[in-house]
Formats: sequence, structure tokens, C-alpha cells
Amino acid sequence: MSERDKISRRSFVRNGAAAMLAGAISVSTAAADPSSDGEYPVHAKGKRVHHLKPLGGDTWEHRERFISNDLQGVYGKAEIELQTEEIARDSVPEKYRDPDRAGTIKYQDDGVFGTWDQHINAELHIHDDLTADHDYEGPLYVYKDGDLTERSAPVNTGWRDYHGFSWYDVESKMENNGWNGYMGSTDRYILVHTSYGSYTKTQNAHVKKATGWTTQWHGRLYGITEEEDPGYTVVGAFHHDPWDHGWLGGSDWRFAESRQECQDDWESWGYYTYTQDINNGWDYDSSNGLLGVI
Repeated sequence: MSERDKISRRSFVRNGAAAMLAGAISVSTAAADPSSDGEYPVHAKGKRVHHLKPLGGDTWEHRERFISNDLQGVYGKAEIELQTEEIARDSVPEKYRDPDRAGTIKYQDDGVFGTWDQHINAELHIHDDLTADHDYEGPLYVYKDGDLTERSAPVNTGWRDYHGFSWYDVESKMENNGWNGYMGSTDRYILVHTSYGSYTKTQNAHVKKATGWTTQWHGRLYGITEEEDPGYTVVGAFHHDPWDHGWLGGSDWRFAESRQECQDDWESWGYYTYTQDINNGWDYDSSNGLLGVI
């Protein structure tokens, strides 16, 4: 059973994270666990392996493994498998199509891996270190699940509560104004933190704006409640899907540009936007840790 399934079955992760965050690490290393004390996720360098297999029609299976000695010392295993996904055929590199055939892609990469409890500790620590002028208490990252969970992208947009928008309202507004692309998408999870504990959510909707035949701006939208953040009703994780959809490695996800694309469009539709620094961009080359507020 995956860590996400364990959390889902008991609904909440009840933990003493606030008590455990006794200044063990600074914000600049909040993703990693330099003291190897097991409280925080680990920044690992290693080999990423994608297994692609046609299932018939326009559906393929994607399995992903990560192999790193950095994981061995902390988790007792050097190889983990991330959640198997079904993906659209147009997400598969062309070399494996016409005729469709299974393939494997390998390259050197790095990532932040841990249990859900370790990721909770890291997010709460970042929130604790934010200055008093920040009004955001919501999720900071999106994650891929598996044997261990990988932090995959920053949350970089939020819709304030005074609009009264649900995730469906945001989706409808964007789809009616050009964010209605059709290219395939997969699931990612956020962590939300309440007085009852922390738990996971998957996205409620995807919005996509084509930038070419096989590229797009892509946002995952998550509805959140007042208990999860009293000032926001929807948050989003926006990025740019490259032509190979990340399967070949070295992808530039253009997180900051994607956030700005979303903000610029909402401003053109008559809404005021601004940014605040929520310190969740340090481990991504194309993110500056800013939340675009609408």
C-alpha cells in the first residue's frame, strides 16, 4: 500500500510536526535532510527511468523508477517506483509511435523524495519561517506518489476568497477564454494543513492553453476550504509542457513564466493581481517562489 493510500484510509495525518521543527534545518535546505534524522525528505541525485507501453487505442502505460545511492542510506533501498499512470498517446515521444511499441528512457536527474509525513514537516517548517506579512497558509507543492513521494512542482497561483470562486468557476472562466486545450494530463497531489492534521488532495481540474502542436501552458486547479486556508478558495500549479512532455529529461517547465501567463490573462479579463513570496521555488531553476494572487 502506498503512503498516499495510508493517508487516505485514515483521512488525516495526525502528527506533532510543529513540535519536531525545532530549528533542525534552515529554510534554504527545507527540502533535504542533511542530518539524516528522518524528519524531512531527501534531495537525491541519480538515474530516472521511464517505461512506456501501449495499451491499445490512444492509451499508454507509464511506469517511472528512480535509482540513487542517496536514498539507500535513509530508506534502506536505492530504487523506488513512482505511481503507474495511464497517459495519452500524444504524450509519448514520437520514436515509440508508428508503429506503437514499448520503450525505456533513462537519464541522470535529481529530485526531492520522502514519506508523506516528511513532506508535511517540510511544508509546515516553510510556513513557520514566512514573515508575518504573508497571508497564505495553503499548500506549497504538488507531488507524485509511489514507494516514496516526490515533490514535483511548486504551487504558484491562488484565487482570493472575496471572489467567491470555486474551482469550477475558475475552470469555466479560463476554458471560455482560451484555456481549453485537449492534450493529456496526469494526477498530482497537494498537502493541505488544518488544525485537525494534514491530508492529501488530487486536482479538481486541468486548464490548458496551446502554444504549438505539442506544447501548452498547463495548470492544475485545486479547490480548498476555509479550514485549509481562510483567505483562498482555489490554488493552482502552472507550468509549460515541453514537446516531449518531460519524458526525455532536462525539461524547462517555465514555472514563473506560466504563473505570469495566468496572471496576465486574468488581468486582461478585468481582475487585479499581485504576487507574494511563499519561498517554495528555491529547488526549481525556473521558479522564483512567488504566488500569483488573483
